[in-house]
Parts: sequence; structure tokens; C-alpha cells
Amino acid sequence: MRLDFDIAGISGQFSLQYHNVRLLTKLVKRIKPNCVIVLGGADATVRHRQILDEAPEIDAVIRGEGEFTFLEFVDNFYQKKILNHISGLSWRDGDKIVDNINPRPIVPIDSIPLPAYEIIDMDKYLEAMGRFPTRTYYGKRNGITIITSRGCPFQCVFCSVHLHMGRRWRGHSPEYVLHHIELLTRKYNIKYFHFEDDDLTSNPGRFEKILDGIIEKRMDIWWDTPNGVRADSFTQNLMDKCKISGCKFLIFGVESGSQRVLDTVINKKLLLKDVEKACNFAKRSGVNSRAFFIMGLPGEKKIDILKTAYFMIKLLLKYNTFSGAGPAIPLYGTELYKISTKRGYLHDDVLKGDISLAYTKAGRLNTEDFDSGYPIRIINITERMLYYLEIIVFFKRILHAPSLLGYIVTELKKGFNRKNIKRIFNVIVFWIQD
Repeated sequence: MRLDFDIAGISGQFSLQYHNVRLLTKLVKRIKPNCVIVLGGADATVRHRQILDEAPEIDAVIRGEGEFTFLEFVDNFYQKKILNHISGLSWRDGDKIVDNINPRPIVPIDSIPLPAYEIIDMDKYLEAMGRFPTRTYYGKRNGITIITSRGCPFQCVFCSVHLHMGRRWRGHSPEYVLHHIELLTRKYNIKYFHFEDDDLTSNPGRFEKILDGIIEKRMDIWWDTPNGVRADSFTQNLMDKCKISGCKFLIFGVESGSQRVLDTVINKKLLLKDVEKACNFAKRSGVNSRAFFIMGLPGEKKIDILKTAYFMIKLLLKYNTFSGAGPAIPLYGTELYKISTKRGYLHDDVLKGDISLAYTKAGRLNTEDFDSGYPIRIINITERMLYYLEIIVFFKRILHAPSLLGYIVTELKKGFNRKNIKRIFNVIVFWIQD
């Protein structure tokens, strides 16, 4: 097969993927030495000068939202003088790196056309997605990621979203979102949607209109929020509509079980009582709820980390909310990264530019209040406790479902073999999360 192209656009979304980005860019240059490589995405935006300085095979970086900037770059590819006027572009001019002015947020974002699904092989894409059970609900339905809004007005210390998408929240209209979903269900038989918005419920009225549209149009879909939503956005009525419209689970980004940490360390602007309220709404509506936490932030005390562990257990026992936790990761450009580097909390190897080490022992934070291993120990102990408690909750829910018990007994009579057990397990998982 002969490949012929002048420009290669590559997405570099996450710092953890940067090693693979470099491997890909070098491979592309080997295939087509004279092509121009343009990098975009969150990591590329935050570290554009560092990347252009250390990666000679990358010719330009699109900072921020790339739809219109990249189009303008392609249109003016052969007229170098015009490149100076393209906002959001960082590029090489000989030995010099040029940073053009920052781009303005795209408003309205309905001006962005729907993705051109017709130019890719959707069968291959869906086949690849099907290899990840959590992305297709155990292979039962074609699943796809969808983003309906951009930006986040909040200022959480660990988050880098605003560096890429800005603090101004902008949402697609409910009509645009519903049209997008209808296109995917009708043309490609997509039945599972992962809403990956950074702040899906920032405008609860808009979110409710989307749910109303799904319900009124009787769309046979399932959906979830793997990127998390704010717990204080929900009412019982809104939660009921989540259930009716096909919600498989909601993840709440809680971050800490200590109100002091939420207020003075993370700057989350979230009340724990509102988290409990949302989890209670979910329990009443029959919506599967989950919560995510971070342990090991500068400014936390050991008692705060223990409070988070206690709160995770409380949410499970009181509201059937399953929780998970991870160590604090100082992403480039964030306030957390600035604090960690300024106070010497990071290992030298991370400071040299390899943030992927933040997921290993080298990247964990040593502060005046705890060593890097303490949060990990508490995370491991808490998740072990939660595991056994979840088994209890799991069986309690099965015992309260006579029809499910009858199904299990009937199937086991057919044979106690691996294939049969796996089928029974999948049915239980579906039922538990329905």
C-alpha cells in the first residue's frame, strides 16, 4: 500500500502517553520524511515549547481546541507568512519556535460539525471497542464515547482541564446532542454512550432537556459518566430521569472525605452533605452510583486521609455507592504541580520531565505530613475492606431478588462448568447494575 500525504495530525492527549506519541511521530517521519507533523491535545497544549524543543520530528503544535486552528493551518500550509496569524499555533520557523496568540474559546460550539464517522471504518472501530468489556457493557451493546460540553469553571488544585479547554463552560444545545445520539443509533447501531464531559451537569436545565429528549423519543440506549459528575447538581427528579433514560452508572468526583481538605486544599467548592444527598437520590431511583477519591495531596494530614477512607466505607454501607481512590498525581501546569515542585515534594526524575513516573513510587509526593508510601497503604487497606463489604452487599441484593435466584438455580442445574458460570456471572452483573 502506497501512502501519500503532506501533513500528519497526531493527538497527544495525556502525558502518560507521550512515549507512544514520540514512537509514532518518529515512525511517521521514517515513512514520509518530508511530511509535516502537527501535534494537538491536552499534553501538547500544556508543554508545547518543551515538546517542540526536544522532538525535532514534530513541526508544529495546536494549542487548545483544534478544529478551526488545524483547518486554518491546512488551508495556509504553503504560505508561511500567513502562519503568524493563526491563533493557537506554535511552530518552527527555522531554528526559532514561534508561539502565536492564544486561541479564543469556540462559541457557540454547535458551530463544530458532527464527527465525520463516514470516513472511518466504524465496524473496525466498534470491534476494537468491543475488546474492552467496560466500554461495551460486557459486549452486549456497541459503545462509543461522546462529549457534549467543554471547559470547567471550577479551580480544583489537581485538574488541568482549564489549561486545554478553558474555564468558560460551553455546552452543545440539547437539540445538537440528541441529533448526534440519533445519528449514531440509527446509522451505526450504537446503543451505549459514555459521556466523557468534564462538567456534564454544569447546566442542570440543559442536562435535563437531554434526558427528556432521550425519554420522549424512546431511545433504546444505555449511558454512563466515566469522567465523573458533580454530586451537587442533582435533585431526586433529575436522578429519576437518569434511571428512566438508561443510565447504567454515575460516577461522582468527590476527591476527599474531609470537608477541610475540600475547602482549603482542593478548592472543590463541594459539600459532603450534598454528596450523601446525591448518593441517596441514586439509591432511591435505582441508579448505580460510584465515587472517586484522591489521597496524598499537599496540605492533607494523616487524619484527613483516614477520614476519606471512612467516608468511602460509609457511602457503600449507607447508599450502596461503590468507591475507588488513587494517589495524587501532579499533572503538568496544574496548581498541584507548582506546589509540589516549589516545595520539593517530587522525585528528581519527575522534575526532569517524565510525569509518567508519577504513577510509580518515584512520582508520589513526600510532604511534611506523610511519606509517599502512607497514602498508598491506606488506599490498599481501604480497597481491601471495600472488596469484602461489596461481596456482602452483592449477595444481599441477590437474596432480595427471587427471580434472579430462580434463574441461578435453574442454570446451575444445567451444569457446573466454566462456560455456564461465566454466563451466570454476566447476568448477575447486568442485574446488579440495572
